[in-house]
Amino acid sequence: MKAMIFNLFMDYKNGIEISKKRLQSIMGKISYYNYTEGEYVSSIIKKYEEKVGIKYCDIIDTVMQN
Repeated sequence: MKAMIFNLFMDYKNGIEISKKRLQSIMGKISYYNYTEGEYVSSIIKKYEEKVGIKYCDIIDTVMQN
């Protein structure tokens, strides 16, 4: 889970194209784990947002608009 989220952030930061299908798959997994694990997933996302300097919601907005 951590690696998947980290790769999403790094791909976005490095300008690697993220497909809508891939993003929707990741969002589904995050939603599931957020339901079962709660605080853990939120803390991972927050940690990577601070580390990389990109907001998770910005990634979603950008990919879904393209």
